[in-house]
Amino acid sequence: MTFPQRERPPADGKTFIVDAQGIAIPRSLRKRAIKMTHRMPPLGPDVTLPFAQKLLEMYREQASLVITTRLHTALPCMAMGIPVVFFGSPADGRTSIINDIGGTIYDQRLHSKRLARGLLGRAINQVDWSPEPLGLSEVKKRLARAVQSRLLSIETLAVRSPPRDLFDVPSGHAQALALKKNSNIPPSSTVQHGRLVIK
Repeated sequence: MTFPQRERPPADGKTFIVDAQGIAIPRSLRKRAIKMTHRMPPLGPDVTLPFAQKLLEMYREQASLVITTRLHTALPCMAMGIPVVFFGSPADGRTSIINDIGGTIYDQRLHSKRLARGLLGRAINQVDWSPEPLGLSEVKKRLARAVQSRLLSIETLAVRSPPRDLFDVPSGHAQALALKKNSNIPPSSTVQHGRLVIK
C-alpha cells in the first residue's frame, strides 16, 4: 500500500487481466489485453521475490488498467496510481480493504462467465471499466504513522519488560504445578513464584 505513485500513466498503456479469465470482460478490453496469472509453483523467495518485483515494475511502466481477482495485485497497483477493476467477494473481510480505501469490489460470482456469461452481473452489479486512479496519499500517510507507532510501542515494551520463561503462568503456583503434573515436562523442572521453570 505504500508504493510510491507513478509520475504519469504510460502514453500507450496496456490492459492487464490477472487471474480473471473466468470473468465476463467486454470483448473490446479482452482482445488487446495481456492475460496472465500470478499462480506459481513454490520456488522459494530467491525466485519469487525478484519475479514479483519485475511484475510490479511492468505494471507501473505499462498498465493503463488492471483487471484482477488478486488482492496482492490490486493493492500495489492502486497504490501506484493504476486504475484497477477488482473482482472478489464483497462479504469477504480480507478484501474489504478495497472498499475502505475508496475502491469497488465487484461480485466475482455475478460476473462469472459460467453464470449466463456475466449477464446477472451486468444487470445488478454494473462494472465501471474506466475507473479513475485512487488518491491514496492520505491513506499511505496514516498507514506509515500507524506502523511507526506500533514499532515504537513494541520497542518500548521490549526495553521495559524482562524476558519471560517459556511457561510463564502468572495466575499462580497451583496452575503451574497442575501444568507440570499433566504434561510431559521433565521431572527436574520446578515451580518458582508461580512460574514453571524447565530444566
